[in-house]
Amino acid sequence: MTEAERQRKHRALLAAVDPPAASDEAWREGAVCAGVHFDVFFPEVNSPTSNRAAKTICAGCPVREPCREYAIATHQNEGVWGGMATAERRALRRLRLREARRLVAL
Repeated sequence: MTEAERQRKHRALLAAVDPPAASDEAWREGAVCAGVHFDVFFPEVNSPTSNRAAKTICAGCPVREPCREYAIATHQNEGVWGGMATAERRALRRLRLREARRLVAL
């Protein structure tokens, strides 16, 4: 593998694990959750039932994906973002990391 190929794969690995946080957060303007009390998205107890209301709101949101990617990129460790709870976002990040490592190893 050439140095250029190795660097390209390394950049792909980093992008898969830590997508760049969008400095433009215009996606927030289209969020269905705007105006909903923050307690819905940051419940006291982090459980499937406590996150249900937030996930229901997110399910119909047109900016669910950029919201989720923002949370992953900026390491949001609390709350429901883009329809995913903290543990779900961590699992997605680990999955992306495994897949990126697999691709780099090819």
